[in-house]
Amino acid sequence: MDRNSKSSASNGEPIKSAVAISLLRSKLRLSQNQRSDALRWKRKAKERKQELIRLREDLREAED
Repeated sequence: MDRNSKSSASNGEPIKSAVAISLLRSKLRLSQNQRSDALRWKRKAKERKQELIRLREDLREAED
């Protein structure tokens, strides 16, 4: 009986390892996606700021 419990325990270990690895990979992908989204929004904000600066300059030139 002791032999069977060791056998089933060792059979469960690869499954537990596979699940753990899968979870870690999933978290890594999620983290990378969030980082990518944050960089995209940061870039868009910078582009909007540059456009506002250009528009202000154009407005000043038009007023002169």
